[in-house]
Amino acid sequence: MHVTFLFIMHEGLPMLAFHDSVSDAWSELVRFVNESWPKRFGTQKPPEDEVKRARAYFRKDELYLVADTDLADIEQHIDRYSSAGSTDNREKAP
Repeated sequence: MHVTFLFIMHEGLPMLAFHDSVSDAWSELVRFVNESWPKRFGTQKPPEDEVKRARAYFRKDELYLVADTDLADIEQHIDRYSSAGSTDNREKAP
């Protein structure tokens, strides 16, 4: 089973949302940018192109990520780390 997630780090606050498709996640990101644009840029008109608009909106210390993943892959990672009893989830370099 696949799921698409949208992660936004905005003004130091993380936001995470799950969607059925990349297009649904992208639409939510564009909605977020459109609604937040006036607060950040006032009356400055945003770029027409959605990708350019999203890139223009986020500062260098902020980010967004739209990613599609298979839930079975995530489950394998959870199982691997929980069975190892590790609280450090970073991959170890060989």
